[in-house]
Amino acid sequence: MQRCLAIALLLALPAFAEPWSIDLGSDTAEPSLGFGWSHGESGTNRTFRWMDRLEADIWFESDGGSEVELALNAAPMYLAWKRQVIGVYVNGRFIAEWRCPDDPEFHDYSVTLPAGTLKPGRNRLTLRLGYHRRVPPDTREVGLAVHRISITPR
Repeated sequence: MQRCLAIALLLALPAFAEPWSIDLGSDTAEPSLGFGWSHGESGTNRTFRWMDRLEADIWFESDGGSEVELALNAAPMYLAWKRQVIGVYVNGRFIAEWRCPDDPEFHDYSVTLPAGTLKPGRNRLTLRLGYHRRVPPDTREVGLAVHRISITPR
């Protein structure tokens, strides 16, 4: 009887999310990318991909359930008179807003996603920016260079 109760309790717990990470500058990132991304690039000892729209999507699989940490390593399109703002949304739900430091360097950003934020199956992470600009001779309007995104169980 106790064994059956223990199994029932284990089955009732939310699924434990598997660690997930993506290097956005790599070719292997392509299947996970939605709208809003430019091509992969390399520089400053890392690969990255510019957001070339004010909004960009990344798709990933999760078993849902538990609390996880979302982490991002990125550098803003630097404007001396304006700081970049990054809005973070998961499955259409607002999660956080990050204000980039007043420099063009890559920095780490993170936020805890409460249990239940991720759903079993396919999930969408959306990043929304405060601005993007064209810097000649480049013809793209870019706002954020993203190196890596990861999701890890807490």
